[in-house]
Amino acid sequence: MQEDEHFSDLKLGDIREHWHWVKHGVEEVIKLNNASYKPEDVYARCIYGEANLFLNEGMFFITTITVDEFNMKKSYSLWVMWASVLHTKKQLDSYLKYFAKLAKEQGCSYLEGVSYKNLERYLKAKDWTVSTLYRKEL
Repeated sequence: MQEDEHFSDLKLGDIREHWHWVKHGVEEVIKLNNASYKPEDVYARCIYGEANLFLNEGMFFITTITVDEFNMKKSYSLWVMWASVLHTKKQLDSYLKYFAKLAKEQGCSYLEGVSYKNLERYLKAKDWTVSTLYRKEL
């Protein structure tokens, strides 16, 4: 099996067709990350073409592109990542390679993602930097 073969399994999907199971994953990610957005926000961004849903059996990535208002550089953001089962590091490597390729094709300078702590060690080993946001509700 070629290294890049895994990411060929990712398909661009229509959130309306997959919302019955994707919503559960979005809710789980929101809870784990203490995120301020709602599942409906994710749905709406996909419907309006501001985000894309990539999926494979039992997993999905919702991506979006953001622009830094100060340096005008674009970031390809893996905004919501979820899997019902653990995937191998080799699979994750191939998915990240695929998204890096897409990001470059769309003129992005960075690939970024939000995840909970269990991916931190893995991503640091792949030359990702970790930026921690601390927030206190007032």
